[in-house]
Amino acid sequence: MRRALRTPCEEQPVGTLNPDIPSAELARALDEDAGDYLRLYEKGRSHLENELWNGEYFHQAVQWKDLRAASPLDPGSRSLDHDPGYSPEATLLLEEEGPKYQYGDGCLSDGVLGDWLARVCGIGEILDPEKVRSHLLAVHRYNLRHDLSDHGNPQRSGYAFGNEGGLLLCSWPRGGAPSLPFVYSNEVWSGIEYQVASHLMMTGHPAATAVPTWCTMRVSGWLNALTAATTPIGCLMTTSLRSPAVAGIVSP
Repeated sequence: MRRALRTPCEEQPVGTLNPDIPSAELARALDEDAGDYLRLYEKGRSHLENELWNGEYFHQAVQWKDLRAASPLDPGSRSLDHDPGYSPEATLLLEEEGPKYQYGDGCLSDGVLGDWLARVCGIGEILDPEKVRSHLLAVHRYNLRHDLSDHGNPQRSGYAFGNEGGLLLCSWPRGGAPSLPFVYSNEVWSGIEYQVASHLMMTGHPAATAVPTWCTMRVSGWLNALTAATTPIGCLMTTSLRSPAVAGIVSP
């Protein structure tokens, strides 16, 4: 169970914007009452646009106290029998910053994923288009790196490294990076790159071309380094690099 407020367009499990508009459309198609879905959507949208908007991009308000969910310090909240719980050091960090693996004031590359998904599926815009555009431009401004030589990534650095360029999953242009942010925050994912690029294209902004350009250059370099695309590793690489988000670029 989530112990922090996350932007409703960030991921599928949040249960606000992503499922509600399709659910309302399905209800209408079945001649059923869509009121509950629409009210939930409006409530989620209002909270996102008013409480989680910092004037430039959507961010996360980390909240772990006074929730219906158990405190992470509660032994009953442990998911595994062998979970040792929080050490004194971890408890101090929790009190200062909140639960680990959040992003707080960070600029999240897929922070408006729900709006993109709605538009790709033909539902249309579900958020203030100017705020969505501002968020995407902030992602382009802060998260796109043309050279990763000086970028530290303690996770899977093989996705992009050295003098390659790429779009980081998150950055903290206003400071305040958590000591333990979500574990993939320093990585580069081609799927998110194409998602952001296609979403920017939908806004008509020329910055859209920069993101897939760096992604294509990086992937082309990898494929050229393989001995042959017909080898097992070559087939694996070419298959895994086909991102569904590319559909957002090539679809009419």
